[in-house]
Amino acid sequence: MKERPTPVRPYALRPCPPDFRERYMLGGWEEVELEYGSRPSVITRWIEENGGDELRYARSEHLKAMRAEASVARLQRRRVG
Repeated sequence: MKERPTPVRPYALRPCPPDFRERYMLGGWEEVELEYGSRPSVITRWIEENGGDELRYARSEHLKAMRAEASVARLQRRRVG
């Protein structure tokens, strides 16, 4: 019996958007999922195409910096008030 070729799914070929890295850095998984409406497998591929572990690490460092800024701002508001 002749084997049928595996169909190519259109979402699997979707190219990574040019601003994906910036969007991921600012908003994380949820942001890119809502913005681009892509499947988790496609988002995972895009993350890997943009550095994988390096991108995830950069995102975690960005979040640490944002939390630190928010903490300083809260302290400053308490001193003023």
